[in-house]
Amino acid sequence: MAEGRGHTIQILIAVIGLVAAIGGAMLSNWQNIFGPPNDRSAAAQPNITQPIVNPTPAPVTPSYTPVSFDGRVGMIEVRNTSLYEFKVTLWHPDSASVFGTWSVAGTSKRHLKIQGEAFHIGNDWGVQLGDSEVKSVGRATEWRNGEWRLSQDTFFR
Repeated sequence: MAEGRGHTIQILIAVIGLVAAIGGAMLSNWQNIFGPPNDRSAAAQPNITQPIVNPTPAPVTPSYTPVSFDGRVGMIEVRNTSLYEFKVTLWHPDSASVFGTWSVAGTSKRHLKIQGEAFHIGNDWGVQLGDSEVKSVGRATEWRNGEWRLSQDTFFR
């Protein structure tokens, strides 16, 4: 009888050793098995007294510095090659301020007019598409047959 009990004690010691080895391995790899703990302490809570920083930059107010007048004067034709309407703004060279703003429908072309009349501008006027930078008409357009031709292609080249 004592001999049968000796084997039982040996098996019990082996099982205790196996459980200890498995338990130690589980404890050392706890985060790999069950994931990181959910920290709900006060230190982990966001500080709601801090202001939220707005990542959107403040809009830049455009300005225009006229270039030298080269003698070319003509009407301005605007060609919108996109499907969407856009805004064209002209800047007067004498005051470096906005002269007028026009909307141009998608896939259309038109001469800019004031009170139904086309007008003439020089290369030193400023032009802006949407909220883009202001460029000189001479740089942002194509001079053809005595008039300025403005499109997205000529403006953004």
